[in-house]
Parts: sequence; C-alpha cells; structure tokens
Amino acid sequence: MNTTTLLRLPALLCCIAVLGGCATGSYSDDRQLHSSVSRSERPAPVQDIRPAPARPQPDSMLPTDERRPSQPARPSSNPAAASLLQQAAEARSSGDYARAQTLAERAQGLAPRDARSYLELARIYRDRGDMARSRQMALRGLSVADGDPSVEYELRLLSAP
Repeated sequence: MNTTTLLRLPALLCCIAVLGGCATGSYSDDRQLHSSVSRSERPAPVQDIRPAPARPQPDSMLPTDERRPSQPARPSSNPAAASLLQQAAEARSSGDYARAQTLAERAQGLAPRDARSYLELARIYRDRGDMARSRQMALRGLSVADGDPSVEYELRLLSAP
C-alpha cells in the first residue's frame, strides 16, 4: 500500500463513524418523543369508507319530487290485460311465481306499451330474488311509461342499482 492510501484510511473511518452516529438516535430520545404526544393529538387511523348500496328509501327520506304520488294508478286501457295483471298480482302474493309470471307475460303480449305489465314482472323477479332481471324489467317499463306517477315511482325504485 502506498502512503496516500494509508493516510486516507483513518480519515475515511472517522467520517463513517461520525455519520453512523448521526443516523441513529438514542433509544431514550424516541421513547420521550412518543410519550410526549398524547393519544388525543395522534391522528385517527384511516377508515375504509365505501358508499352503501342504494336501497329503496321510505317516502319521508326521498326528495319531495321523488315521493310516492298521492294519486291512484290510472286504470289500464286494455281490460283483458288489466284482469291478467290482477290475477298475476294475486298469484305472486300467494307465492305461485310461475303462474304469476305466465299471467304477466300474457298481459304484456296483449298490451306491450303498458308499463304495468313490466312493473308486475319486475315485482315477480324481485320476489324470486332475481334482482338483475327485476331491474331490467323496471328499466323497460320506464321506457314505455305513459306518465302514470305511481307506476313510474315504483319502476324507479325497482330500477335502482
């Protein structure tokens, strides 16, 4: 080894020792730092906040323009379809979903532009637990809705994701 290297080696070792001492603090200093901060001053842990799934809300919680209309539903323009829908509603309420679906589909065939048949089908699918098809029927019903506020209200509730 030459003399220049021998002279540089102690200086290098001193620099490493000084820098190493600066980088590590004493353990007691850390404990004092953490104990001086009270629990109330520490930031709260971050919580995972996700929006709740949309659910149909009671009328009192809806904006005034979305509350259930006070007007009764208009009678169907096709009496045969109205009769079939009434029978479908009775079958659905008694739990006979297959018969209810058949009757509602027949009513839909008689009056394809009547949103009530789509509403009844959406209710049947909802009661069966098939929310995707219920929503699909409700959206179709909204596309042919004739301005009946009570039917449109229920179709909006069933079409909500």
